[in-house]
Amino acid sequence: MGFFNWRGRGGKGRPKVTLVPMPAGAITTSTASVLEQRGWRQQGDTYSGPYATPYGTWHGHLQAVPGYAAAPYFRCYIYNPPIDILAYHPKLPCFSNPGSDGWWRVNLATCPIDGDPSAIVLHVERVLIEAHRLAGKT
Repeated sequence: MGFFNWRGRGGKGRPKVTLVPMPAGAITTSTASVLEQRGWRQQGDTYSGPYATPYGTWHGHLQAVPGYAAAPYFRCYIYNPPIDILAYHPKLPCFSNPGSDGWWRVNLATCPIDGDPSAIVLHVERVLIEAHRLAGKT
């Protein structure tokens, strides 16, 4: 087993490809879902856990809304998000604070077609990361 390593140039300006040997078991795959990897827990129709980024961790929960035949529709929440940082991101209007308890709703334009809550967690984390980079907080 090995992987391709691009070294130098081959003929006619093309990259030269060499096969570099790798020890058996050097690459492992995980069967755990994103929710399991991140420490999210399910209780009934609600998932709770952290949105984790290199810039911080925020509590979150997803609540399945019954009545959607094709796939579950989720309401998405985040606790005390960095609104000053999110102000740099075009998705800021998607974050709304209906109450004074610190929980903000993240309005999703669409939910994942397959109803996978992992995709929602990854989306919110990506928005948080992009906002920090746009704010220059790298």
